[in-house]
Amino acid sequence: MTAINAWAEKDSATVYTDGAWVGDDGKLLWIAPKVVPLPHINAAMLVRGNSQTIHVLQSHLPSLFTSFDQAVRDVGPLILNPPPNLLAAMGPKSFDGWQLMLLGYSEHVGQFAGAFMQGTLEYGEPGWKTEPFVRLLSPLSPELASHVEPMHGDPGANEAGAVMDRQRRILNTDPAGVPGYVVGGFCQRTHITREGITTSIVRRWSDRIGEPIAGPSKARGSARDPFRITASGIPAFA
Repeated sequence: MTAINAWAEKDSATVYTDGAWVGDDGKLLWIAPKVVPLPHINAAMLVRGNSQTIHVLQSHLPSLFTSFDQAVRDVGPLILNPPPNLLAAMGPKSFDGWQLMLLGYSEHVGQFAGAFMQGTLEYGEPGWKTEPFVRLLSPLSPELASHVEPMHGDPGANEAGAVMDRQRRILNTDPAGVPGYVVGGFCQRTHITREGITTSIVRRWSDRIGEPIAGPSKARGSARDPFRITASGIPAFA
């Protein structure tokens, strides 16, 4: 699992994701983005689940879509009935039990929108379901829900980073007290407009490869952070 927080507005969309990839033992395997920019269709693809499946989707899916609306319409059937090249690259593993999200400009509704696809074959259901949204925060505890309720648009880098700090505390220990280690590495902001896509790292955690995730976040834009952003927290392009 990972943290995904997205806002879709009339002229732009913004999503915040973490960068931790962990093994079954809760130790950090590597740190890498989980967002695939799709500038040719004014959109981005977000992925959550098995790393092999994700890499296949990152390599194959973007070239099959010519618009955000077409991607939303066709990605479910495409995954349920993959073409030979996609199936061959995927190998014996299925798409069961993981998630994909598309965030981009919809010509159909005349503004930015999101679509969330939940893998359900593992549970005997017929396939994938698509859920349009203007705001999605995942995971969302009752305490966090109350905190983010007033946020009807991108809250900015500082507040969004603080939200993910809370999600990190929620997710990295489950109710039974067993470490889950699922949010970490960094908090990445991806901002999408009809002119292009910009990304920045707005928060970092002191996580180390090969170790369980733990530790406070580094200050945004610190001298040790090679991905420093502007004082306002908003990339100049946005």
